[in-house]
Amino acid sequence: MRHFALHHLVPASIRRALRDAVWLRQVRGALRELESLPLRQAPSRAALDRLLRAWANDGWAAELEVLEELAHHAATTPGPILECGSGATTVLLAALAARRGVAVWVLEHEPQWAARVIRALGPARAGTLHVCIAPLRDFGAFDWYDAPLSRMPDAFAIVRFAAASPPRPGRRSSRAAANPVPPPRFDPIPRAPEAPPAPPDSSH
Repeated sequence: MRHFALHHLVPASIRRALRDAVWLRQVRGALRELESLPLRQAPSRAALDRLLRAWANDGWAAELEVLEELAHHAATTPGPILECGSGATTVLLAALAARRGVAVWVLEHEPQWAARVIRALGPARAGTLHVCIAPLRDFGAFDWYDAPLSRMPDAFAIVRFAAASPPRPGRRSSRAAANPVPPPRFDPIPRAPEAPPAPPDSSH
């Protein structure tokens, strides 16, 4: 008798729905673990690893070391924060920064991906961040997000760039992580004014 694997008997649409439900449950579980921490406390490496495994975007997700560094700063910064490209790090910023009332702005050029991130967060959590659908625009030397600059802060305490991004067909890399500099408005930390020169010593 011919043997059929079980997945051949289940319609593809149902298999996708089941995978999505499992993914959402795992991500929400990792998110709740982060939210159970006291405010301003960075999560353990194990908790961050669980978030990455739950997010399951192999090849594009941030590395664990990057997540650790971001978590350390996101748990304590007064903000605001800018994220260029969304994903597991957006979930982390929602749990550690936005939950404290820190302004978090997220630029994402893929509407479907932004919808996935918002779904992972849920409506209430997503409402604590500014997730902006920002198509890529040609700035000549590089492509960059067409961001809503008039609504955004002039400077940010933390700027997180996507580590990589699929290039558009026939074009250079689509995110500024592979380009030399972003627009000046996204300067991560405003420079402190230089101290005035000391007055001459009048004792001589």
